[in-house]
Amino acid sequence: MSNGYNNNKSHFVRIVYSKVKINGKVQLVPLELYADGSIGPSVRSLLKRKTSEKTVE
Repeated sequence: MSNGYNNNKSHFVRIVYSKVKINGKVQLVPLELYADGSIGPSVRSLLKRKTSEKTVE
C-alpha cells in the first residue's frame, strides 16, 4: 500500500476519479491527488474496486 507520500515527499490529499471509456463503457478510474498537485495511480482503492466496480452508463 501507499505510504501517504509521492516521490516528491508531498502528502497524500484524497482519491479523485477520472472518466475513461473502455470497450464502449465509461468507467471511473481512481487516482491519488497529492498536496503538490500531482496525481498518480491509486494503490489504495485497488482492493475496494475489485469488490465494487464503478461503471457510469
